[in-house]
Amino acid sequence: MDNRPDDQCDPENDPGTHQTRDHLFKYYYRWKDQQAVLWERVKEATKRAERKWRVGDLLADERCSPAVLDFLQSTHAGRAAPPVEEK
Repeated sequence: MDNRPDDQCDPENDPGTHQTRDHLFKYYYRWKDQQAVLWERVKEATKRAERKWRVGDLLADERCSPAVLDFLQSTHAGRAAPPVEEK
């Protein structure tokens, strides 16, 4: 996110938090709206609530693919970071 070269999430607003799949799909504060849409769509498709999902299982379940792909597109989470410029 934000083209960071490391796995720190948001050092200024959320120090010490790492960009794990679980964090980005469930807890990252900037994506609360997108997360709500994702989990509502997952619940509609599978009848399972967010707390019942491990992110690896979510990504493996074909019923969730449209919701996951829309989430990734809306958050730009899948974009590659540009190369880090050396000083």
